[in-house]
Amino acid sequence: MRNLFSFTMIFLFGTGLLFAQAEQSGGDELSRKELREQRKEQKLQEHKENLDFMEKIAEERSWVIEAHTIYNKYGNSFQMDPTINFVSLFEDESIIQIGLNGYIGYNGVGGVTFDGKVRSYDVTREENSILIRFTALGAVMGPVDLVAHIYSDGYGRITVSGSWGRRLTFAGYFVPYDISRTYTGTPFF
Repeated sequence: MRNLFSFTMIFLFGTGLLFAQAEQSGGDELSRKELREQRKEQKLQEHKENLDFMEKIAEERSWVIEAHTIYNKYGNSFQMDPTINFVSLFEDESIIQIGLNGYIGYNGVGGVTFDGKVRSYDVTREENSILIRFTALGAVMGPVDLVAHIYSDGYGRITVSGSWGRRLTFAGYFVPYDISRTYTGTPFF
């Protein structure tokens, strides 16, 4: 009888511990799952807020894409200095500048600077980016179509294509015009 009582007590105590561990581990998994969901929701909220901010800047027509990489129409990439390689828009004035450090070019900073007036401008919000399309018309460059994709992390790519048959893509950071660190050279004419 004593052995049966001892065996029953051990059995009940052991099963009680197993149930307690199962409840505790189930609770930890649930809290981990909740934490993952909270982090995921927080990231989605930050993503949405960043896109809202980028869209506001784009609609105000006061921004710069400071290009650290330029791609030609064949896809070849060139690492550039973002302070002298950029595409900017301020109200209805657009500037496209390419420059090389250590050289003196037509613009005084080792390259060329084109300026023009914006003729059409459209901002569209997509699922994960902001799409900006506009046309600029300058005395030297003629009509130029520009298409920019801006992402929530501040990275942007803008493709410049004109009537001369060339296409360049500037890749860099999309920043408000007021805080841009670019240096504008002398434009043509």
